[in-house]
Amino acid sequence: MTAYEMAFEGLDRDAGLEIAELSHKERPRVDGMGYFYGELDHRSVTEIVKAVRPEEGDVFVDLGSGLGKMVLSTALQDVAWGECRGCEILPELHEKALVALEKLQAALGREGLPSCTLELGDMMRAKVDDATVVFVFATCFQPAFMAALESKLGAEMKPGSRLVLVSKQVQSNKFRPYGANDGYLCVRQSFDSKWSLDCFVYQKT
Repeated sequence: MTAYEMAFEGLDRDAGLEIAELSHKERPRVDGMGYFYGELDHRSVTEIVKAVRPEEGDVFVDLGSGLGKMVLSTALQDVAWGECRGCEILPELHEKALVALEKLQAALGREGLPSCTLELGDMMRAKVDDATVVFVFATCFQPAFMAALESKLGAEMKPGSRLVLVSKQVQSNKFRPYGANDGYLCVRQSFDSKWSLDCFVYQKT
């Protein structure tokens, strides 16, 4: 078992979804199915990181970071990240993510990971102006929320930075497709899932 697997032992996608559903039932914080929990397998994370062409010192931000898997899996890629950061609105998911981060740091040592920060909060208030890469698992976001998020990212992300969206496409001319195949990737959900998802990579103009 790898250090990453040990950090998330007992926390597969179904566990994450159950935590999210219970949290939403107790106190709704987002509209519709926006709380829905999704994650990608490690191979798909590697494909995404390759597609965004990161450079030394780049900053990765995951909006809606859930259990922290995307943040920590990205941090473990062969990239000298300046920082990998996540923002999650559901406290129950956030607490599990903090425990996983602590386990991974204990196993690898703080020098074995780039700077990793997991924040509890609303992605609409998250800091993205320093981000080089912003990732959003947007499968169940409502159109009105997606439009507001796109407006925020278009206003705050710096030119040249990349935006990665799962299951949604942007409408704004402030972003253009980035990379091969007009920025399109087909990615897999968690390793034991047979389902694939559309993923779109953009660059801020």
